[in-house]
Amino acid sequence: MKSRRAGIELSTSLIVMLIIAIVVFSFGVKFVYDIVREANRFSDLVLDDLSDKMEKIMCDSSQRVCIGRTTKEIRPWPWPRNFDFFTLGILNTYSYEKPFYINVIEGPAYDIRGNQIPNNLLWKTEEYISVKPNTQERVPIAVRAPGGAKRGDKYILNVLVTASPVNIEDLPFEDSYGPTQIIQVIIT
Repeated sequence: MKSRRAGIELSTSLIVMLIIAIVVFSFGVKFVYDIVREANRFSDLVLDDLSDKMEKIMCDSSQRVCIGRTTKEIRPWPWPRNFDFFTLGILNTYSYEKPFYINVIEGPAYDIRGNQIPNNLLWKTEEYISVKPNTQERVPIAVRAPGGAKRGDKYILNVLVTASPVNIEDLPFEDSYGPTQIIQVIIT
């Protein structure tokens, strides 16, 4: 009888130890997963912050009109991060406060094979901004991937700043405040 009871006790002890081991292992896996996830999130925050600082540095106050980073990669709809922002810097070199008009002109768009496609990139920005003398103001230009965009599609927008309102159809503009800035959005 004694050996039979010892066998049952041994198998019960083994089962309890296995359950405890599985639970401890599961907690360990969850702990490592959480650490890696937080490290990735922290890395993304640091990279975004670094990207913002680099954009400010690249668009210094010596240029009348500039865009920090001229190319951005975004995901297609409905993925998260299917939008991004460009920073347009406008330096007022006049001796008085002046309104500047922001004209965004849709350029060509291409698919991954280089074939031209309709430029239906969604974008939004201020129509004009008033800038004090000898100061630089930054204006965001928001862009979002259009529905139906595919990986590898490239959209081009031309940004022109003028000192007075203009009609987009009246090319070339004689009242251009600085060179036309070209921004590209690539779907990844």
